[in-house]
Amino acid sequence: MSTENSKIALQAKALEKENITEKVLAELETRYAGLTIKGPDDKAGFQLVHDARMQCRSLRVLATKICKAGREEAVAEQRRWLAAQNMVTSRIEAIEKPLRLEEDRIIDEVARIKKEKAEAESRRIADRINRMAAVGGALSFEDAKSMSEEVFNSALETRTADQLSEQEAARVEAERVSAEQAERDRIAAEEKERMDAQQAELRRKAEELSERERAIMAAEGEVRREAQRIEQEKRHAAMLEEAKKLAAEEAVVEERMKRKLRNARRLKQKPQTNVGERKSGLLLS
Repeated sequence: MSTENSKIALQAKALEKENITEKVLAELETRYAGLTIKGPDDKAGFQLVHDARMQCRSLRVLATKICKAGREEAVAEQRRWLAAQNMVTSRIEAIEKPLRLEEDRIIDEVARIKKEKAEAESRRIADRINRMAAVGGALSFEDAKSMSEEVFNSALETRTADQLSEQEAARVEAERVSAEQAERDRIAAEEKERMDAQQAELRRKAEELSERERAIMAAEGEVRREAQRIEQEKRHAAMLEEAKKLAAEEAVVEERMKRKLRNARRLKQKPQTNVGERKSGLLLS
């Protein structure tokens, strides 16, 4: 046997003293490798995996402790002990790791289920609060959480009936107010119609009066224009009459002048006329 093999044999003996042998390791691999848990309700399976992991952990820790103690002899011896440790612990960890992962899987699954249940409960409570609020009611978080389904449904039905009564009362009141307003509007409309009729009559009378005044003013203007026309015609007639008189007088004067001229010519033509003729000529003049 070589020195190296001899030293490894010493380490094996040190491990054997604590019952960490090839046989024990093989039994661990045979017994625990591939263990699984059926589900969250498989408590026996969970306990078996847990116990197996704890046993592996215990042996791993013990083997590490023994090997660490053996490394104190020398650095070279330490490397051998580390080799032995790694060899043993790696085999153990190869068994332990799947067991830990399996255990963690179930722990995570339990946590997920717990979370889903908590979220479902939160939704249930919120739904109750919202349904009660929808009919004008109020429900505390604790009441929504603790109420049985029967008690909650009864309270919801009562509040729903109360809301319907309140809505009916509000509807009746709204109709009453609307009817009163409609009556006030009708009266106001009639009053406005009456006032509009009065205003229209006043405007008609005012227009009629204005029309009469315009007619009177037009008639007065016509009278004034007619009087002016008559006055103008009178003045014109007077002027014509005066012109006729002047024309007649001028005609008389002109005629006298013509006779005088004729007489004067005759006198020049007959110088020996008798006195009688002269007198007659004077009389004619």
